[in-house]
Amino acid sequence: MPLRPPLALLLLGGASAWERGQICRGVNLTSDPAEHMLRGKHLVVSDLVWSPFAYIDETAPKGWLGLDIDLLNQMSWMLGFTYEMKNMGYPGSGQTWTDHVIQGVQEADLVASWWGQSQARRDRAVQLKGHLDLSPVLTARRELSEEENFDWDAIFKWAQPFTKGLWALVISLVIVSGLTDWLAERDYQVGHKLTSSLYEYTAGVLWGGFEHPLSPASAFYQIVVGFILLVFVASYTANLAAFITISATPALTATSVDQMQVDGLNLCVMAGGWESRFSASYPRMSYLEIEGQVTGGEKLYDGQDCDAVIAPRNDYDSWRTDPKYCTFEVAETLWSEMGGWMTNMESNCVQYALEWALYGLQANGTTDNLYRKYMPIAPCAKESAVATDSFESTNSDLRLDPVRTKRQQRRLRPPDLMSDPGG
Repeated sequence: MPLRPPLALLLLGGASAWERGQICRGVNLTSDPAEHMLRGKHLVVSDLVWSPFAYIDETAPKGWLGLDIDLLNQMSWMLGFTYEMKNMGYPGSGQTWTDHVIQGVQEADLVASWWGQSQARRDRAVQLKGHLDLSPVLTARRELSEEENFDWDAIFKWAQPFTKGLWALVISLVIVSGLTDWLAERDYQVGHKLTSSLYEYTAGVLWGGFEHPLSPASAFYQIVVGFILLVFVASYTANLAAFITISATPALTATSVDQMQVDGLNLCVMAGGWESRFSASYPRMSYLEIEGQVTGGEKLYDGQDCDAVIAPRNDYDSWRTDPKYCTFEVAETLWSEMGGWMTNMESNCVQYALEWALYGLQANGTTDNLYRKYMPIAPCAKESAVATDSFESTNSDLRLDPVRTKRQQRRLRPPDLMSDPGG
Protein backbone atom coordinates (compact mmCIF):
# COMPACT_ATOMS: atom_id res chain seq x y z
CA MET A 1 0.00 0.00 0.00
CA PRO A 2 1.44 3.45 -0.94
CA LEU A 3 2.53 5.72 1.87
CA ARG A 4 0.59 8.85 2.74
CA PRO A 5 2.39 12.04 1.61
CA PRO A 6 4.05 13.88 4.50
CA LEU A 7 1.95 16.58 6.12
CA ALA A 8 4.69 19.12 5.43
CA LEU A 9 4.16 18.62 1.70
CA LEU A 10 0.48 19.34 2.06
CA LEU A 11 1.28 22.61 3.81
CA LEU A 12 4.35 23.80 1.93
CA GLY A 13 4.27 21.90 -1.37
CA GLY A 14 2.94 24.79 -3.41
CA ALA A 15 4.89 27.55 -1.70
CA SER A 16 7.83 27.81 -4.15
CA ALA A 17 7.54 29.48 -7.54
CA TRP A 18 6.74 27.08 -10.34
CA GLU A 19 9.30 26.44 -13.08
CA ARG A 20 8.92 24.19 -16.10
CA GLY A 21 10.85 20.94 -15.66
CA GLN A 22 11.65 21.61 -12.01
CA ILE A 23 9.43 18.70 -10.97
CA CYS A 24 11.96 16.25 -12.42
CA ARG A 25 15.09 17.71 -10.85
CA GLY A 26 16.96 15.11 -8.86
CA VAL A 27 15.20 12.29 -10.70
CA ASN A 28 17.32 9.76 -12.57
CA LEU A 29 15.16 8.65 -15.48
CA THR A 30 17.38 5.66 -16.22
CA SER A 31 17.66 4.14 -12.75
CA ASP A 32 14.91 5.45 -10.46
CA PRO A 33 11.74 3.30 -10.35
CA ALA A 34 8.77 5.06 -11.93
CA GLU A 35 6.69 4.68 -8.76
CA HIS A 36 9.26 6.78 -6.81
CA MET A 37 9.87 9.57 -9.33
CA LEU A 38 7.17 11.89 -7.98
CA ARG A 39 7.30 10.93 -4.31
CA GLY A 40 7.48 14.09 -2.22
CA LYS A 41 6.83 16.30 -5.29
CA HIS A 42 4.10 18.90 -5.82
CA LEU A 43 2.45 19.07 -9.24
CA VAL A 44 0.71 22.00 -10.88
CA VAL A 45 -2.16 20.57 -12.92
CA SER A 46 -4.12 22.54 -15.52
CA ASP A 47 -7.56 21.45 -16.60
CA LEU A 48 -10.59 22.58 -18.56
CA VAL A 49 -13.99 23.18 -17.02
CA TRP A 50 -15.48 20.33 -19.01
CA SER A 51 -18.03 18.13 -17.26
CA PRO A 52 -17.80 15.39 -16.21
CA PHE A 53 -14.01 15.34 -16.51
CA ALA A 54 -13.46 18.41 -14.35
CA TYR A 55 -15.58 21.24 -12.98
CA ILE A 56 -15.10 23.85 -10.29
CA ASP A 57 -16.67 23.32 -6.88
CA GLU A 58 -15.47 25.67 -4.17
CA THR A 59 -16.58 23.28 -1.44
CA ALA A 60 -14.29 20.48 -2.70
CA PRO A 61 -10.84 20.02 -1.09
CA LYS A 62 -9.04 21.04 -4.29
CA GLY A 63 -11.80 23.35 -5.46
CA TRP A 64 -12.53 20.93 -8.30
CA LEU A 65 -14.53 17.75 -8.81
CA GLY A 66 -14.83 15.26 -11.66
CA LEU A 67 -13.31 12.19 -13.24
CA ASP A 68 -9.86 13.79 -13.62
CA ILE A 69 -9.76 14.75 -9.96
CA ASP A 70 -10.76 11.26 -8.83
CA LEU A 71 -7.96 9.79 -10.95
CA LEU A 72 -5.44 12.32 -9.65
CA ASN A 73 -6.42 11.50 -6.08
CA GLN A 74 -5.82 7.81 -6.74
CA MET A 75 -2.44 8.51 -8.31
CA SER A 76 -1.33 10.91 -5.61
CA TRP A 77 -1.81 8.17 -3.00
CA MET A 78 -0.04 5.60 -5.16
CA LEU A 79 2.92 7.83 -6.06
CA GLY A 80 3.14 10.02 -2.94
CA PHE A 81 2.79 13.49 -4.51
CA THR A 82 0.54 16.46 -3.88
CA TYR A 83 -1.01 18.69 -6.48
CA GLU A 84 -2.90 21.90 -7.08
CA MET A 85 -5.40 22.72 -9.81
CA LYS A 86 -5.55 25.68 -12.17
CA ASN A 87 -8.09 26.62 -14.80
CA MET A 88 -6.51 26.74 -18.27
CA GLY A 89 -9.62 28.28 -19.88
CA TYR A 90 -10.63 27.81 -23.49
CA PRO A 91 -8.88 28.66 -26.77
CA GLY A 92 -8.80 32.32 -27.65
CA SER A 93 -9.83 33.89 -30.93
CA GLY A 94 -8.02 32.24 -33.84
CA GLN A 95 -6.44 29.65 -31.55
CA THR A 96 -6.82 25.91 -32.12
CA TRP A 97 -7.13 23.29 -29.41
CA THR A 98 -3.58 22.16 -30.24
CA ASP A 99 -2.27 25.72 -29.80
CA HIS A 100 -4.11 25.96 -26.52
CA VAL A 101 -2.83 22.70 -25.03
CA ILE A 102 0.75 23.39 -26.13
CA GLN A 103 0.54 26.71 -24.33
CA GLY A 104 -0.95 24.92 -21.33
CA VAL A 105 1.85 22.37 -20.95
CA GLN A 106 4.40 25.19 -20.87
CA GLU A 107 2.65 26.61 -17.80
CA ALA A 108 1.98 23.43 -15.80
CA ASP A 109 3.48 20.04 -14.98
CA LEU A 110 0.40 18.28 -16.32
CA VAL A 111 -2.60 19.14 -18.47
CA ALA A 112 -5.57 16.88 -17.75
CA SER A 113 -8.93 16.60 -19.60
CA TRP A 114 -9.08 14.47 -22.79
CA TRP A 115 -6.63 15.15 -25.60
CA GLY A 116 -6.53 13.11 -28.77
CA GLN A 117 -3.23 11.89 -30.14
CA SER A 118 -1.84 13.90 -33.03
CA GLN A 119 1.43 14.50 -34.86
CA ALA A 120 1.40 18.23 -34.12
CA ARG A 121 0.88 17.72 -30.38
CA ARG A 122 3.58 15.09 -30.11
CA ASP A 123 5.97 17.40 -31.92
CA ARG A 124 5.88 19.98 -29.10
CA ALA A 125 4.71 18.10 -26.02
CA VAL A 126 4.53 14.65 -24.39
CA GLN A 127 1.27 12.74 -24.61
CA LEU A 128 0.73 10.19 -21.87
CA LYS A 129 -0.69 6.71 -22.31
CA GLY A 130 -4.31 7.08 -23.37
CA HIS A 131 -6.88 6.05 -20.79
CA LEU A 132 -10.01 7.36 -22.55
CA ASP A 133 -11.65 5.80 -25.59
CA LEU A 134 -11.89 8.55 -28.22
CA SER A 135 -12.54 6.22 -31.15
CA PRO A 136 -14.74 7.87 -33.81
CA VAL A 137 -18.03 6.01 -33.82
CA LEU A 138 -21.00 6.17 -36.16
CA THR A 139 -23.88 6.91 -33.82
CA ALA A 140 -27.33 6.13 -35.18
CA ARG A 141 -30.83 6.50 -33.80
CA ARG A 142 -33.05 3.51 -33.15
CA GLU A 143 -36.47 4.51 -34.35
CA LEU A 144 -39.17 3.25 -32.02
CA SER A 145 -42.49 2.18 -33.49
CA GLU A 146 -45.28 4.65 -32.87
CA GLU A 147 -49.01 4.12 -32.67
CA GLU A 148 -50.51 4.47 -36.12
CA ASN A 149 -53.80 6.16 -36.90
CA PHE A 150 -56.45 4.05 -38.57
CA ASP A 151 -56.49 4.06 -42.35
CA TRP A 152 -58.07 1.82 -44.95
CA ASP A 153 -54.71 0.31 -45.89
CA ALA A 154 -54.47 -1.17 -42.39
CA ILE A 155 -57.41 -3.46 -43.21
CA PHE A 156 -55.33 -5.27 -45.83
CA LYS A 157 -52.07 -5.60 -43.87
CA TRP A 158 -52.88 -9.26 -43.24
CA ALA A 159 -52.03 -9.88 -46.89
CA GLN A 160 -48.56 -8.28 -46.75
CA PRO A 161 -46.51 -11.42 -45.94
CA PHE A 162 -47.30 -12.71 -49.48
CA THR A 163 -46.95 -10.89 -52.78
CA LYS A 164 -49.91 -10.12 -55.02
CA GLY A 165 -48.71 -12.73 -57.50
CA LEU A 166 -48.75 -15.48 -54.88
CA TRP A 167 -52.22 -14.53 -53.73
CA ALA A 168 -53.35 -14.67 -57.37
CA LEU A 169 -51.95 -18.23 -57.61
CA VAL A 170 -53.86 -19.26 -54.48
CA ILE A 171 -57.13 -17.87 -55.85
CA SER A 172 -56.46 -19.60 -59.18
CA LEU A 173 -55.82 -22.86 -57.34
CA VAL A 174 -59.22 -22.62 -55.60
CA ILE A 175 -61.04 -21.89 -58.85
CA VAL A 176 -59.28 -24.66 -60.79
CA SER A 177 -59.81 -27.10 -57.89
CA GLY A 178 -63.53 -26.31 -57.76
CA LEU A 179 -63.82 -26.81 -61.51
CA THR A 180 -61.90 -30.10 -61.34
CA ASP A 181 -64.05 -31.35 -58.45
CA TRP A 182 -67.24 -30.50 -60.34
CA LEU A 183 -66.04 -32.36 -63.42
CA ALA A 184 -65.07 -35.38 -61.30
CA GLU A 185 -68.37 -35.57 -59.37
CA ARG A 186 -71.10 -34.37 -61.75
CA ASP A 187 -71.78 -37.88 -62.99
CA TYR A 188 -72.19 -39.22 -59.42
CA GLN A 189 -74.79 -36.76 -58.17
CA VAL A 190 -77.76 -35.35 -60.03
CA GLY A 191 -77.87 -31.58 -59.97
CA HIS A 192 -74.34 -31.19 -58.69
CA LYS A 193 -73.45 -27.55 -59.38
CA LEU A 194 -70.16 -25.80 -60.12
CA THR A 195 -70.90 -23.25 -57.40
CA SER A 196 -71.11 -26.05 -54.83
CA SER A 197 -67.63 -27.27 -55.77
CA LEU A 198 -66.22 -23.75 -55.69
CA TYR A 199 -67.75 -23.25 -52.23
CA GLU A 200 -66.31 -26.59 -51.06
CA TYR A 201 -62.73 -25.64 -51.96
CA THR A 202 -63.06 -22.10 -50.72
CA ALA A 203 -64.20 -23.51 -47.38
CA GLY A 204 -61.32 -25.98 -47.52
CA VAL A 205 -58.84 -23.15 -47.80
CA LEU A 206 -60.39 -21.14 -44.95
CA TRP A 207 -61.28 -23.79 -42.36
CA GLY A 208 -60.73 -27.17 -43.95
CA GLY A 209 -64.38 -27.58 -44.83
CA PHE A 210 -64.10 -30.31 -47.46
CA GLU A 211 -67.23 -32.43 -48.07
CA HIS A 212 -67.20 -36.21 -48.40
CA PRO A 213 -65.90 -37.05 -51.93
CA LEU A 214 -68.35 -38.64 -54.32
CA SER A 215 -65.77 -40.35 -56.55
CA PRO A 216 -62.29 -41.90 -56.22
CA ALA A 217 -60.86 -39.19 -58.46
CA SER A 218 -62.27 -36.39 -56.31
CA ALA A 219 -61.01 -38.13 -53.15
CA PHE A 220 -57.46 -38.34 -54.52
CA TYR A 221 -57.66 -34.76 -55.72
CA GLN A 222 -58.86 -33.53 -52.31
CA ILE A 223 -55.85 -35.22 -50.64
CA VAL A 224 -53.40 -33.56 -53.07
CA VAL A 225 -55.00 -30.14 -52.79
CA GLY A 226 -55.35 -30.54 -49.01
CA PHE A 227 -51.59 -31.13 -48.69
CA ILE A 228 -50.86 -28.08 -50.85
CA LEU A 229 -53.17 -25.98 -48.71
CA LEU A 230 -51.55 -27.34 -45.53
CA VAL A 231 -48.18 -26.11 -46.77
CA PHE A 232 -49.73 -22.81 -47.77
CA VAL A 233 -51.40 -22.20 -44.38
CA ALA A 234 -48.23 -23.16 -42.48
CA SER A 235 -46.09 -20.86 -44.65
CA TYR A 236 -48.56 -18.02 -44.33
CA THR A 237 -48.73 -18.35 -40.56
CA ALA A 238 -44.93 -18.40 -40.22
CA ASN A 239 -44.46 -15.45 -42.57
CA LEU A 240 -47.20 -13.45 -40.88
CA ALA A 241 -45.61 -14.00 -37.46
CA ALA A 242 -42.18 -13.01 -38.80
CA PHE A 243 -43.64 -9.98 -40.56
CA ILE A 244 -45.37 -8.75 -37.42
CA THR A 245 -42.20 -9.27 -35.34
CA ILE A 246 -39.88 -7.54 -37.79
CA SER A 247 -42.23 -4.65 -38.45
CA ALA A 248 -42.55 -4.04 -34.68
CA THR A 249 -38.77 -4.11 -34.06
CA PRO A 250 -37.12 -0.66 -33.98
CA ALA A 251 -34.45 -0.30 -36.63
CA LEU A 252 -31.30 1.82 -36.69
CA THR A 253 -31.34 4.79 -39.01
CA ALA A 254 -27.91 3.68 -40.30
CA THR A 255 -25.70 0.62 -39.92
CA SER A 256 -22.44 1.71 -41.55
CA VAL A 257 -20.87 4.56 -43.47
CA ASP A 258 -20.80 2.41 -46.62
CA GLN A 259 -24.52 1.71 -46.29
CA MET A 260 -25.23 5.42 -45.81
CA GLN A 261 -23.26 6.22 -48.94
CA VAL A 262 -25.17 3.66 -51.01
CA ASP A 263 -28.58 4.70 -49.66
CA GLY A 264 -27.87 8.44 -49.86
CA LEU A 265 -28.50 9.08 -46.16
CA ASN A 266 -27.54 12.29 -44.37
CA LEU A 267 -24.29 12.01 -42.42
CA CYS A 268 -23.06 14.55 -39.88
CA VAL A 269 -19.50 14.69 -38.56
CA MET A 270 -18.49 16.50 -35.39
CA ALA A 271 -15.55 18.81 -36.00
CA GLY A 272 -12.24 17.34 -34.83
CA GLY A 273 -8.90 15.88 -35.81
CA TRP A 274 -10.55 12.71 -37.11
CA GLU A 275 -12.10 14.60 -40.05
CA SER A 276 -8.97 14.48 -42.22
CA ARG A 277 -8.59 10.73 -41.78
CA PHE A 278 -12.29 10.16 -42.41
CA SER A 279 -12.22 12.24 -45.59
CA ALA A 280 -9.20 10.29 -46.81
CA SER A 281 -10.90 6.96 -46.05
CA TYR A 282 -14.26 7.96 -47.57
CA PRO A 283 -13.40 10.52 -50.29
CA ARG A 284 -16.82 10.24 -51.98
CA MET A 285 -18.90 10.54 -48.82
CA SER A 286 -20.42 13.97 -48.35
CA TYR A 287 -21.32 15.12 -44.85
CA LEU A 288 -22.43 18.06 -42.77
CA GLU A 289 -19.87 19.34 -40.26
CA ILE A 290 -21.36 20.22 -36.89
CA GLU A 291 -19.82 21.98 -33.90
CA GLY A 292 -20.16 20.76 -30.34
CA GLN A 293 -21.58 17.83 -28.41
CA VAL A 294 -24.93 19.45 -27.62
CA THR A 295 -25.57 20.38 -31.26
CA GLY A 296 -24.62 16.89 -32.42
CA GLY A 297 -27.01 15.24 -30.00
CA GLU A 298 -29.90 17.54 -30.88
CA LYS A 299 -29.46 17.11 -34.62
CA LEU A 300 -29.40 13.33 -34.39
CA TYR A 301 -32.37 13.34 -32.03
CA ASP A 302 -34.44 15.57 -34.35
CA GLY A 303 -33.42 13.58 -37.42
CA GLN A 304 -33.96 16.49 -39.81
CA ASP A 305 -30.35 17.00 -40.89
CA CYS A 306 -28.62 13.85 -39.60
CA ASP A 307 -29.48 10.18 -40.01
CA ALA A 308 -26.27 9.40 -38.12
CA VAL A 309 -23.40 11.32 -36.50
CA ILE A 310 -19.70 10.55 -36.32
CA ALA A 311 -18.39 11.58 -32.89
CA PRO A 312 -15.75 10.41 -30.40
CA ARG A 313 -16.82 7.55 -28.20
CA ASN A 314 -16.85 9.65 -25.02
CA ASP A 315 -19.36 12.05 -26.60
CA TYR A 316 -21.61 9.08 -27.33
CA ASP A 317 -21.22 7.93 -23.72
CA SER A 318 -22.13 11.42 -22.55
CA TRP A 319 -25.30 11.42 -24.68
CA ARG A 320 -26.35 8.11 -23.17
CA THR A 321 -26.39 9.61 -19.66
CA ASP A 322 -29.52 11.52 -20.75
CA PRO A 323 -32.75 9.48 -21.02
CA LYS A 324 -33.73 11.70 -23.94
CA TYR A 325 -31.01 10.06 -26.03
CA CYS A 326 -31.69 6.48 -24.95
CA THR A 327 -32.38 5.46 -28.57
CA PHE A 328 -28.81 6.32 -29.66
CA GLU A 329 -26.61 3.33 -30.47
CA VAL A 330 -23.13 2.79 -31.90
CA ALA A 331 -23.63 1.37 -35.38
CA GLU A 332 -19.96 1.22 -36.36
CA THR A 333 -16.54 1.99 -34.85
CA LEU A 334 -14.47 3.54 -37.62
CA TRP A 335 -11.06 2.98 -35.98
CA SER A 336 -9.56 2.67 -32.52
CA GLU A 337 -8.12 5.76 -30.86
CA MET A 338 -7.19 6.56 -27.25
CA GLY A 339 -6.59 9.92 -25.60
CA GLY A 340 -5.63 11.35 -22.27
CA TRP A 341 -3.33 13.80 -20.52
CA MET A 342 -0.23 15.75 -21.61
CA THR A 343 2.95 17.17 -20.12
CA ASN A 344 5.88 19.24 -21.36
CA MET A 345 9.14 17.98 -22.85
CA GLU A 346 11.12 18.83 -19.71
CA SER A 347 8.89 16.77 -17.40
CA ASN A 348 9.43 13.20 -18.59
CA CYS A 349 9.32 11.91 -15.02
CA VAL A 350 5.67 12.95 -14.89
CA GLN A 351 4.96 10.77 -17.90
CA TYR A 352 6.83 7.75 -16.52
CA ALA A 353 5.26 7.93 -13.06
CA LEU A 354 1.68 8.61 -14.12
CA GLU A 355 1.76 5.95 -16.82
CA TRP A 356 2.98 3.44 -14.22
CA ALA A 357 0.02 4.40 -12.04
CA LEU A 358 -2.42 4.26 -14.98
CA TYR A 359 -1.40 0.70 -15.83
CA GLY A 360 -2.11 -0.29 -12.26
CA LEU A 361 -5.46 1.50 -12.10
CA GLN A 362 -6.54 -0.06 -15.38
CA ALA A 363 -5.47 -3.53 -14.26
CA ASN A 364 -7.55 -3.39 -11.08
CA GLY A 365 -10.57 -1.87 -12.85
CA THR A 366 -10.43 1.52 -11.13
CA THR A 367 -10.39 3.58 -14.33
CA ASP A 368 -13.38 1.66 -15.75
CA ASN A 369 -15.35 1.98 -12.52
CA LEU A 370 -14.67 5.71 -12.27
CA TYR A 371 -15.67 6.21 -15.89
CA ARG A 372 -18.98 4.38 -15.36
CA LYS A 373 -19.55 6.47 -12.24
CA TYR A 374 -19.55 9.65 -14.31
CA MET A 375 -21.00 8.14 -17.50
CA PRO A 376 -23.91 5.97 -16.31
CA ILE A 377 -26.16 4.71 -19.10
CA ALA A 378 -29.66 6.10 -18.57
CA PRO A 379 -32.60 3.89 -19.58
CA CYS A 380 -35.47 5.27 -21.60
CA ALA A 381 -37.79 7.32 -19.41
CA LYS A 382 -41.45 8.12 -19.80
CA GLU A 383 -42.39 10.89 -22.19
CA SER A 384 -42.96 13.38 -19.38
CA ALA A 385 -39.56 12.70 -17.86
CA VAL A 386 -37.85 13.03 -21.23
CA ALA A 387 -39.60 16.35 -21.82
CA THR A 388 -38.40 17.62 -18.43
CA ASP A 389 -34.81 16.57 -19.13
CA SER A 390 -34.96 18.20 -22.55
CA PHE A 391 -36.15 21.48 -21.06
CA GLU A 392 -33.41 21.48 -18.45
CA SER A 393 -30.65 20.58 -20.90
CA THR A 394 -31.63 23.18 -23.49
CA ASN A 395 -32.60 26.07 -21.24
CA SER A 396 -29.75 26.16 -18.74
CA ASP A 397 -26.00 25.84 -18.54
CA LEU A 398 -26.20 23.00 -16.03
CA ARG A 399 -25.30 19.43 -16.89
CA LEU A 400 -27.25 16.73 -15.00
CA ASP A 401 -25.14 14.06 -13.34
CA PRO A 402 -26.99 11.36 -11.37
CA VAL A 403 -24.00 10.61 -9.10
CA ARG A 404 -23.82 14.18 -7.79
CA THR A 405 -26.02 16.18 -5.44
CA LYS A 406 -27.87 19.30 -6.54
CA ARG A 407 -25.23 21.43 -4.86
CA GLN A 408 -22.52 19.74 -6.88
CA GLN A 409 -24.46 20.10 -10.11
CA ARG A 410 -23.91 23.84 -10.20
CA ARG A 411 -21.05 24.05 -12.62
CA LEU A 412 -20.79 25.47 -16.10
CA ARG A 413 -20.90 23.35 -19.20
CA PRO A 414 -18.17 24.28 -21.71
CA PRO A 415 -19.31 26.42 -24.63
CA ASP A 416 -20.85 24.52 -27.51
CA LEU A 417 -19.30 26.79 -30.10
CA MET A 418 -16.13 24.85 -30.73
CA SER A 419 -14.85 21.39 -31.53
CA ASP A 420 -13.77 19.06 -28.75
CA PRO A 421 -10.28 19.02 -27.19
CA GLY A 422 -9.91 15.46 -28.40
CA GLY A 423 -9.73 16.71 -31.99
